[in-house]
Parts: sequence; C-alpha cells; structure tokens
Amino acid sequence: YEKLKAMFLEARPRSITVTRMQVPCCGGLSNVVARARNETIPDTALSIVTIGIKGEELSVEQVPPPA
Repeated sequence: YEKLKAMFLEARPRSITVTRMQVPCCGGLSNVVARARNETIPDTALSIVTIGIKGEELSVEQVPPPA
C-alpha cells in the first residue's frame, strides 16, 4: 500500500488499470489500489478489468474519484 502510494506520487500516471481474475482472493488488490489512488492522486482515472477463469473479459469497471 505504501509502495503504491509512493509510486503514484512519483510517476503521476494519467490513468490506472487493474486487471484481476474473478476469484474472490483477487478483489483485495483492487481495493488497495483504489485506496492508494484516493489518498494520493484522487483525480486519476481508475479502471478494474475482471477476467474469467477461462480467460474471457467479464467486466470493466470505472471507479469514480472519492466524493
């Protein structure tokens, strides 16, 4: 989490995309990235792409900035 925050502050990306599998254990990564983004570069676009167990793209979620 702290390393992600440091990377975001140094790199100042224009957007962030998290690619994760649909299995429950992968959801934590998305939450950590969103939290780090919200605390450091809240206006940066964040997308979460979910991949199925057979490799198919299941969804693309645009995570809004914090209110």
